[in-house]
Amino acid sequence: MIERARASAPDVEFKPGSLGALPFPDERFDLVMCGLALTHLPEISRAISEIRRVLKVGGSAVVADHHPMAGFLGGSAIFQDKERYYRNVRSFVHAHSEYVSAFIAAGLEIRERHEPRMTEEQASKGPLFAVSPKAFLNGTVGMPVALIW
Repeated sequence: MIERARASAPDVEFKPGSLGALPFPDERFDLVMCGLALTHLPEISRAISEIRRVLKVGGSAVVADHHPMAGFLGGSAIFQDKERYYRNVRSFVHAHSEYVSAFIAAGLEIRERHEPRMTEEQASKGPLFAVSPKAFLNGTVGMPVALIW
């Protein structure tokens, strides 16, 4: 993924690291964004503590991930490999209470929470749509697809 990112943004510096030990000094950023990553961790409190550590006092963090309802229903991150086979990345379900507890323990204040829902247009572009379009639309349209803090 970093190779793809570098190819599309050659003037940006990318620093590989772990969500449990971000490769940045304390209070470095005014804004920290974490997108579609925490769902791949079995436990999220350490990563959220790291987000707080690198965030300047008064700064903002945006954390967006797969909605836990999708996880409970068996949803996961699906991608197509170089051979065009569909694969998935292991995902874990994190309830709202888990996020709230981790934010509070890290000293972060929750200002907003958004839960966008799957639209028919989005559902019709998914790889599983081709298997059974009507059933897929009936089962996914209107379902919360993301959790954004």
